[in-house]
Amino acid sequence: MGDNPLRILLVSDHRYPGSGSHSAGLQPRTLPSGSGYHIHDLLARGLAELGHEVFYLLQQGVAEPLPANIIFVSDPVPSVDIVHAIYAQVLTADIIQGVPWVASCHRHIKNAMALQYPTIMNNWIFVSQTQAAAYGSERFVYNGIDPADHIYSEVKSKYFLFLSDISRYKEKGLNFALKLSKKCQFDLVVAGTSNDVNVIEEVSNLCSQYDAQYIGDIRGLKKAEVFSHAKALIFPTQWGECCPLVIAESLMSGTPVIVSNDAACVEMICDDVGFICSHENDYIHAINNIDSVSPYKCRDYAMKKYHYMKMTNNYVKEYNKQILSYNSK
Repeated sequence: MGDNPLRILLVSDHRYPGSGSHSAGLQPRTLPSGSGYHIHDLLARGLAELGHEVFYLLQQGVAEPLPANIIFVSDPVPSVDIVHAIYAQVLTADIIQGVPWVASCHRHIKNAMALQYPTIMNNWIFVSQTQAAAYGSERFVYNGIDPADHIYSEVKSKYFLFLSDISRYKEKGLNFALKLSKKCQFDLVVAGTSNDVNVIEEVSNLCSQYDAQYIGDIRGLKKAEVFSHAKALIFPTQWGECCPLVIAESLMSGTPVIVSNDAACVEMICDDVGFICSHENDYIHAINNIDSVSPYKCRDYAMKKYHYMKMTNNYVKEYNKQILSYNSK
């Protein structure tokens, strides 16, 4: 099929836009992250920008107008070249009948359950090499983001940033980050929210004990500013990450990252843009040497690896592979 425009049906169960631009602060959100939905929205836009005919089947409709040349539909579209779902479980027989299809897999690696889905795993596109390998696959496309959503800055403040879905703050390593802030005497800003007000209160109290600033949910311009001014992102996760968007967002802002050696974190950065840590001493070394990392190199690395148009082009390659495989049966 080469470079010929495709008729593509994207399917998701969210309401557009998936992430939103308004911060909720210390209030709960139904979708604390929404990163997978945000990626699907960016993919839709990227496909349209490449000149493909994009139909977006959103099961919860739209709250804002879709970008140019994306057609909202509430029912399956006939005669498309391929269907791409946010995840396989949103697909029904009438959507994929007689047409090639793929689905993104955003499951964290510790929950790799490929054996439960043997008939559809070949249709999955994973979001990192590590995640794909956990499912016995080699098929993956890294998540991408829009550099226009982020502010690049070489001038940094004194604080380090921790950001995650706060519902999982224990697995994401907040307790360890707080202990490090006390031991190494650095200011820590904690961001992220939960759908449970009790968890938000729990995290707020925990941060107070360590004199850390908990700012809750941040989106849009507020999020861009917090990232761009941070001295570094500190992300000591043990969640089994498949492709944590927070790393790409930090690097796109010119902000170095200090991450654990958990799952896909290892393949997401290189020595020029941050530190991968296995033990407490590794984190202390990273904190003490963070000024050696160039903000420009962080931004350049993110532009080359995590730009949404690179993601989009790589998905188009996967579409053509799937179509060719389907037609050769």
